[in-house]
Amino acid sequence: LAPECYDEAFGRGGSALGWTERMDRAMGLLQDGGKTVAEVRSAAASVPFYPEMKEALAYAGEMGCRLIILSDANRIFIEEGLKAMGLDHLFDLDVAQEKRLYSEARQGVILTNEGFEENGRLRVAPFHDNKDCPLCPTNLCKGRVLSDALATRPARSSPILYIGDGGGDFCAAARLEEGDVLLYREGRKWGLQRRLERQGCLPGPENGQKALEVQYPIKAGLRPWRNGADVLRAFEDILSR
Repeated sequence: LAPECYDEAFGRGGSALGWTERMDRAMGLLQDGGKTVAEVRSAAASVPFYPEMKEALAYAGEMGCRLIILSDANRIFIEEGLKAMGLDHLFDLDVAQEKRLYSEARQGVILTNEGFEENGRLRVAPFHDNKDCPLCPTNLCKGRVLSDALATRPARSSPILYIGDGGGDFCAAARLEEGDVLLYREGRKWGLQRRLERQGCLPGPENGQKALEVQYPIKAGLRPWRNGADVLRAFEDILSR
């Protein structure tokens, strides 16, 4: 929408800020530049996605899986994307943020940084204040949130399929158990793969290099993905068993 705002929000101008603070600042810069809330929402809805990702999510819903979107984005961007894909009916979009984590609704839940409208602009705020986990940013510990969410359901009767790509997904990956499956994005630039290599879980250029001070055992099975077709194939293989 406004490439000229990028450096001020995410480059040198915003280097001292955390991720959610940068996003909130970017929303303010867009408003100052004359962009409306409707234009920002429309841009979020137009972000391209792998068609097979849509198929995989729909397939999981048809199979009766409990769907959780655990993301470091924000609620508005995710909801707009789901609506654009025609998948918003799979998620409970009306549950308040403080109740969403413990929702017992049959629909899926979205666990992410808050996004809301205020005085004619969009705001972005942290999901919570993380001061305890060294693996995660201050705005969201995915491992803690995943553990809390799973604690609200009955004893496990089916495996968890966790799809991740960034380094922030490693903490959640370390909470998975035997029988679960971690789908990690394969490619040199993806943070989750690099952390798995540093742990010695995967061969690669970072295997054994700059190892984490504390080792976090990965119990789940590992399966790589590069595109939506890989994710859809994994869903079909695992959920049809």
